[in-house]
Amino acid sequence: PYFGDGAFETRFDQMTFINSSERVLFRHPNEAYFHDLDGSLTGTGIVESYTRGGTVRGASFVGTSPLLPPGACTPSAYSSHGTGGSVCEGHIFKRMWYHPKTPETWVGKALCV
Repeated sequence: PYFGDGAFETRFDQMTFINSSERVLFRHPNEAYFHDLDGSLTGTGIVESYTRGGTVRGASFVGTSPLLPPGACTPSAYSSHGTGGSVCEGHIFKRMWYHPKTPETWVGKALCV
C-alpha cells in the first residue's frame, strides 16, 4: 500500500508474543487497521462477536491520528515506533479511498465521512 491508499483490514486471533515490546509498526497513520478478535494483539482481552453476528465490537490497532474518535482510542506502548499506534475499543473501521479526477477542485475544501 502507498500513502493515501486507505487502510486494509487484517484480523488477528490467538496471538502470542515472547520478549517483544513492539507488536505493530505503522509507517503512516492510514496504512492499515488490525482487528483483534480476542484481545491478544491489543492486550485488551476483549473477545469480539460482532463479525459473527454478535453485539461485542472488540478492539482494533490503528495508526495514531488526530482523526480518531476522542475517548475511544488510546495511544499504545505496544506501537511506539513509526507514526505510533492506538488501540480503539468498540469501533468498526472501514477502508475508504477517493481519487478525484481533478485534485485542484478540492483545494481548500474538506471531506467529512
